[in-house]
Amino acid sequence: MEVYIVNVWPSKEKVVPTDYDGAKERLNDIMFSDTTDHDVRVATVVSQQIDLIEKLIALGSHDNQWRKKISEILDEINPQTNKRNIDIIKGQFKIAKVVRIERRDDRHSISSKFSDFTVETINRLIDEGENDAIKALSAPAS
Repeated sequence: MEVYIVNVWPSKEKVVPTDYDGAKERLNDIMFSDTTDHDVRVATVVSQQIDLIEKLIALGSHDNQWRKKISEILDEINPQTNKRNIDIIKGQFKIAKVVRIERRDDRHSISSKFSDFTVETINRLIDEGENDAIKALSAPAS
């Protein structure tokens, strides 16, 4: 699975705001900014654990006694999820790639920007978003 995260609230400010509206706008940027780092880390750890489990299962595939014991464990119902262990493992996904697309800082932004639905603003935001996406997608993988 490839994950694309779009953050429409800039995480970095080029100039520290000194006026009330600028400070309020920056507070909104911080409050609504991307908070998916933890989710990506957890999903990555789960993907790694699934890989490990699949390798351990494969170890027992050549021995009938081990295969039977492994099958019994995988067929057990997990009390927390009320699902079979094998269904928990098979229901997971593996993250192959994470791409973050972040909106650049706009020094002309205002604190009530999330309620500006004028045609001009929407078109400008779409253009800026397309440019930010192209830039993020063309950047070398880190």
